[in-house]
Amino acid sequence: MDILTTDNLTAGYPGGKKQGAHAVLSRLGLSLPEATLTLLVGANGSGKSTLLRTLSGAQAPLSGSVAICGRKIHDISLRRRAELLALVYTDRTGGGGLTVSELVSLGRQPYTGFIGRLSADDRAVVASSLQAVGIDHKAASYVAALSDGERQKAMIARALAQQTPLIILDEPTAFLDIASRLEIMQLLSRLVRDEGKTILLSTHDLSSSIAASDRLWIVDAAARTVIQGPTDRLIADGAMDKVFPDRPVTYNPAANDFTIKS
Repeated sequence: MDILTTDNLTAGYPGGKKQGAHAVLSRLGLSLPEATLTLLVGANGSGKSTLLRTLSGAQAPLSGSVAICGRKIHDISLRRRAELLALVYTDRTGGGGLTVSELVSLGRQPYTGFIGRLSADDRAVVASSLQAVGIDHKAASYVAALSDGERQKAMIARALAQQTPLIILDEPTAFLDIASRLEIMQLLSRLVRDEGKTILLSTHDLSSSIAASDRLWIVDAAARTVIQGPTDRLIADGAMDKVFPDRPVTYNPAANDFTIKS
């Protein structure tokens, strides 16, 4: 089953009276199968963030449509959308005046309504989300006191607390050291394997992430399109070399090992 699909999607900017619409990526027919981790990769300025905003409904498509769980995203109420899709952005995490538990509790907002009062079930979801990312021992700590890696885990825990089938992350390891990057990728891989989550992750950090991925979306900016498919097959076909000619990636199926030229 595909959690997210696009139909003839064109993502870009509508422009104003003097300038017409500017298409960044055109006529996309993309899919995210259930319980897979997909990497969105491409050069700087190729349109990755524009595509993610369009897929999440934050930005309207120029044409075509996006569907989550079989329903067009703009036909879904914002509250219901928040029950289907969770977002983790690239920005450094704010919320320094909140405790970790309070930050993660914000993920329950689609279910708690205007008052935002947590039930016993809501608190249990928050606790299990903290435990799933391995920072339950930091529940009472202030977000401001966390390391960058711990903050990113807290944001992923907040996304888990939404209990959505789909999580989209935009450069979640951008500000992390190499050990934290690997830890975050191992965490995301575990969420796919053990929790059945479908994860779409944009990244420049191929060395830490490619081995954990099931599928790739490779932005071909020149053609204004996205090449998609299983990670091992696309690498074997040389699709990555077209986008990253100076950093060729090879795959050894016997050892299930990826090698990236530095």
